[in-house]
Amino acid sequence: MNQRDEKLRNLVLLGSIFALVGLGLSFYALVHHIELKQIGHTSFSCNINETFSCDDIANSKFAEDPWGNPMAIYGIGYFLGLLVLLITSRVKENLRKDTLQAYSVLVIIGALVSITLLGISEFIIGKICPTCVGIYLITLVQLAVWFFSRDAVPKPWSFKSIHNGGWYSIVALAFVIASYQAFKPRAPSNLTLDNPKNGEELADLR
Repeated sequence: MNQRDEKLRNLVLLGSIFALVGLGLSFYALVHHIELKQIGHTSFSCNINETFSCDDIANSKFAEDPWGNPMAIYGIGYFLGLLVLLITSRVKENLRKDTLQAYSVLVIIGALVSITLLGISEFIIGKICPTCVGIYLITLVQLAVWFFSRDAVPKPWSFKSIHNGGWYSIVALAFVIASYQAFKPRAPSNLTLDNPKNGEELADLR
């Protein structure tokens, strides 16, 4: 096995392992988000104290997109897309250039998005979600794995290859979002908060 084949093997193996870890953390975040919306609070272990609280993050306006999809859905779609690209690159040599170049771009984008979301969490919301931090760390590890194995990515780089490979991730994300919209549980209409405001407090907010 030459050096390039070894780097390809390491990239696919390690990248797939960390993509699976990212999937697991994203599913955990989704289950937490759904339970929070169902009952108004959770007892998940990611609620540690006033600063480290996934409940507070999930209750913020940044926890969902304008269509009501939790950010965890995008995490699931993202890591699933990475996994599909890596596996395809290994089993379909004729698609290796497209899939690995698209994977490379997505890994970089994922790291940048993670840094941005961490900044929003720390400086705008003022809370930290331990599960989210775990997901952010996985994206940075993915970046490190790619960086040290980048010679395995076929060249020359081209927008066409990135575009073609990118469709694998787009389809994966669309599938995840569609599945969530089709099967998501509905929040009960009689949901009450743990600390409801009294009438005077509510009047002051109007």
